[in-house]
Amino acid sequence: MKLEIVQAVIIYLIRVVIVNTSLVWPNGLAIDRPAGRLYWNDGKMKCIESSNLDGTGRKQILTEVPHPYGLVVVGTHIYWTDWQTEALHRADKDTGAEMVIIRDRLQGLMTIR
Repeated sequence: MKLEIVQAVIIYLIRVVIVNTSLVWPNGLAIDRPAGRLYWNDGKMKCIESSNLDGTGRKQILTEVPHPYGLVVVGTHIYWTDWQTEALHRADKDTGAEMVIIRDRLQGLMTIR
């Protein structure tokens, strides 16, 4: 099965593929409207990536993330939950720098809003 991140316009029944390569378990998805970027994480690839809203400008923000799940963008940071570390993490949304654990020992943590 080929995995994709797509944009769908229901009124016109149009489906636009945004990302369709190097996806295994895309878990979290977040839109940063002010910056015009889309962010996602992949639990199997152990990474967090972003692209422009049309799929161009794809880049890896973080690699070797144990098992990212939920994802949100707030200001200049990305926040994500991790099933393996059972924690809420934060890093710079453009570079992945300044990665910190906000809170740990959060058993059963999944999504974040």
